[in-house]
Amino acid sequence: MPSFRTPRLPSPQVLRRGPLREGAFRGHLHDERTASLIGTALGIAFATAFLTGLISHELQHPASWFPLPTRPVWFYRATQGLHVASGTAAVPLLVAMLWTVYPKLFA
Repeated sequence: MPSFRTPRLPSPQVLRRGPLREGAFRGHLHDERTASLIGTALGIAFATAFLTGLISHELQHPASWFPLPTRPVWFYRATQGLHVASGTAAVPLLVAMLWTVYPKLFA
């Protein structure tokens, strides 16, 4: 007759894998300084996109009480280019920010 033994389970430290184990996120990418620098860049990019969006809206639908200059003619083109560039730059900055602060979700 075969003998049936229940196997012993490993300790919780051995079972802990992925982002929950101790020391899973080492390096400068998950540092507070990196998070603050990326957050500052993300804030600047978002604020620039927001302000140029407001300027664009005001130039397309002008209020009678707030006249904006129509000259130089390249002003609208420059604000649109800045709006698109800063909005596009905000997407990878947001992803980098989420990657940087990801370990703090498990702390």
